[in-house]
Amino acid sequence: MDTPAWTIVDWLGNTVVLAAIVLIWGQRVRDWLRAGAILIHCGGPTPKEWLIAIAFGLFSIDVWRRRPSDSLGDALSATFTVSLITWILLRRNQVRENGVWFGDVLFPWSALRSYSWEGEQKLVLDPFQTPWRPIEFPVPDNIRGDVDRVLRQHVKMSMEVSRVPHD
Repeated sequence: MDTPAWTIVDWLGNTVVLAAIVLIWGQRVRDWLRAGAILIHCGGPTPKEWLIAIAFGLFSIDVWRRRPSDSLGDALSATFTVSLITWILLRRNQVRENGVWFGDVLFPWSALRSYSWEGEQKLVLDPFQTPWRPIEFPVPDNIRGDVDRVLRQHVKMSMEVSRVPHD
């Protein structure tokens, strides 16, 4: 019995998508396990990110409701959608035992060249990896001193970039 060419192409495409999802999430889980204990939680998803996740979820539910299917492609699409929504909602900025967790990526202490403060609440990290330059995220005033103390132990302060006097 001959299998139509489009079925083989669909199967290969879906296999590639599934492999990518598994590899990406596998790396995130490994980074999360390497990160160590949470020392300071600096914030999670912004209201804008929550709205994007909710809108994407509602749109996906509407699409699936209108066109139910048992195909592998639809199952992978559902998996991808759930993964994307989970990724958005689980993003965190944290100072961890073994580095800084930014969104969903661990920057080990050895990967950070320097840091500075821009304004009253924005932390700017300068990693050695150039595609990531610079990393910026807000740090609430009530934990800024704690964040600065931990960073001072592990990363050098870039005084020439800092726009706020160092404590």
